[in-house]
Amino acid sequence: MFRQMHKTAVRHIAAVVLAPALFVSGPVLADEGLDDVLTGFDEQQPAVSDLPDALDDTLSGFDEQPTDRQDETEEDQEVLPEWLELFGSISLNGSWNYAHDAPAPGEADFRNLSMLRTTAALGGDFSFGSWRARASGHVFYDGAYSIQGRDQYSDRLLDEYEQELEFDELYLAGSLSSSLDLKIGRQVVVWGKADNLRVTDILNPLDNRLPGMVDIKYKRLPVTMTKLDYYTGQWNLSGIVINEIRFDKTPVYNSDFYPGDAPMPPEKKPTNFAFDSQQYGLAVNGIFSGWDLSLYQAWVYDNRAHVTMDAGKPVRVHNRVSMTGLTANIAFGNWLFKGEAAWWQDLEYGALPEQDFDRVDLMAGIEYTGF
Repeated sequence: MFRQMHKTAVRHIAAVVLAPALFVSGPVLADEGLDDVLTGFDEQQPAVSDLPDALDDTLSGFDEQPTDRQDETEEDQEVLPEWLELFGSISLNGSWNYAHDAPAPGEADFRNLSMLRTTAALGGDFSFGSWRARASGHVFYDGAYSIQGRDQYSDRLLDEYEQELEFDELYLAGSLSSSLDLKIGRQVVVWGKADNLRVTDILNPLDNRLPGMVDIKYKRLPVTMTKLDYYTGQWNLSGIVINEIRFDKTPVYNSDFYPGDAPMPPEKKPTNFAFDSQQYGLAVNGIFSGWDLSLYQAWVYDNRAHVTMDAGKPVRVHNRVSMTGLTANIAFGNWLFKGEAAWWQDLEYGALPEQDFDRVDLMAGIEYTGF
């Protein structure tokens, strides 16, 4: 919904100062001539109490509001309908490598200018009673590759880094009843309490093609989900079906951030939107006076692939894993204590094939806001 703009009416006050002027023609020597010139100066002036009325008459009309013009201005500013709100941004990011090693023969040269990316993002929120929808997307073009010479870069690298056009959030959300909400489509769902560490925040993959360059909230990739929220008292129960299969975007071979000197094996992904490849999540959130608590359970594909053999050739696969999580915030005055724990099951690694492993991830933090 549009935020209503409050206007301040400016009152223009004009002050009129009258300065009497005396014009004399020729020499005035006689008393009678002087009396004629000074005629009227001995007349009684208005009383001081009468001056406000006279001043009000003089200034009448200056304090009136230009209602017609104001209404016309408000109508001119209401360009979009009330059910539509647009948002967007334009940014330019650049990188210059001033202490970069010379590349080996056949590798791309990332010395000096390595990024000159212009990004434009545009989206809109649509409101229809108790329902709302969002559609957003972005496009970027990196001119550094043309400046440095495109011939030295691989086709895969140019496809991933030079330009991109993609839909981001695209969902419909609304209330089915006073205590039941539905949200379906491409969306971002954040689990956990940590700001920049991912312990239980596992539902959305990250864009790590340029690691460490931007904050994590700009790196999350929206995923198509069906999310149902039930509210009762201080508790919220959230059930999620993840319909779309997306994994982290990682640096590709021959890029500035790729760690190896050879391409990775091909990746074998589950069938997108297939019935047998659906992922599931369940969250229970409680918010109380001075503290809150969240319990999570997820049955998802491991975001990190492991290498296995398929028909005698190495491939990267993602197996199904289970994550059980617990997070909490506790406030004491100006202090905020937060913690997260995640228990992973059924993890697989390429070095130890056909074996399953468990893992526990922990996070603890303290924030102080009293300065």
